[in-house]
Amino acid sequence: MNQIQIGKTIAILPARGGSKGIPRKNIQDFGGVPLLGHKIQQAINAGINEVWVSTDDNEISEVATKFGAQVIHRPSKFAQDTSSTDDVLNHALEILKPNDQDQVVLLQVTSPLIRTKSIQSCIRHLNEHEELNCVISVHESHPFLWSQDSEKSENWNPKNHSREHRPRRQDLDSEGWETGGCYVIRVNALKAQSNRYPSPTGTVNVGFLESVDIDTWDDLEEARSIFEMLGSKIILE
Repeated sequence: MNQIQIGKTIAILPARGGSKGIPRKNIQDFGGVPLLGHKIQQAINAGINEVWVSTDDNEISEVATKFGAQVIHRPSKFAQDTSSTDDVLNHALEILKPNDQDQVVLLQVTSPLIRTKSIQSCIRHLNEHEELNCVISVHESHPFLWSQDSEKSENWNPKNHSREHRPRRQDLDSEGWETGGCYVIRVNALKAQSNRYPSPTGTVNVGFLESVDIDTWDDLEEARSIFEMLGSKIILE
């Protein structure tokens, strides 16, 4: 592993005002502070040089400033249900104009249980591997995968095993699902490939609880309960 020269580390937190599943989702209470405030605090604790919130919403802008972040005012065309995170990142690059040696840390506000040390591990892993352009958080497992015949079919079939041969779980290939919690991306690669996981991409494995993503009210209540049970220090330090 070679330590390579890097520039600034810049956190970008997408937080638009609209949300269908949970209204005002990004500023829902989480452990006594808004979800967005929790994530800003985590980015600061991780030692990231600059923390920016990309939003189209005045109230979210006020929360971002209160908790120590700077604001990128996102145009409405990038704040629709159909807008992609890649659009948000590329808009942020146009505004911030970072150097090619800098790196962007994309943090999803709706992944509040990823630990600060896991974010730091993602940053460190990219810095130590010159051949990588991106590192993402995943949760690894050895699942028995099944796939549906078609969208309307009730029939499912084994995907990485068969009915005739059921291997031991530990003999299955390791799979990992993208948690959405952390992406660390080289700016030059983001500019060249225009997506949040430019190839080649490495991974950092995080625990199951760290992979929780908030999309529904049930998700939010579950995440709140876990946070209360574990204690904020475990997550934020």
